[in-house]
Amino acid sequence: MNAPFLAWVRTSIAVMGLGFVVARFGLWF
Repeated sequence: MNAPFLAWVRTSIAVMGLGFVVARFGLWF
């Protein structure tokens, strides 16, 4: 089973998404 790997992928995607949103808000404000 690749549960740990899938969890790491989901976490990394979530972190990247949050970073992208924060960067856009930083540029707007």
